[in-house]
Amino acid sequence: MKPLSKKEFMHKVINDLYNKQRLEKEKLKSASAHAIENTIKVNEFRRKKK
Repeated sequence: MKPLSKKEFMHKVINDLYNKQRLEKEKLKSASAHAIENTIKVNEFRRKKK
């Protein structure tokens, strides 16, 4: 394996950072969507019980 040049290294670091941020955003979106679905289900259940 050849050593990376400074430019290649920084490119890799920045790409890894952006990928990490993107995955974190996707995780938060899916979590909030899941929470919204659960809230709707709970509200429907309460409405049916009355």
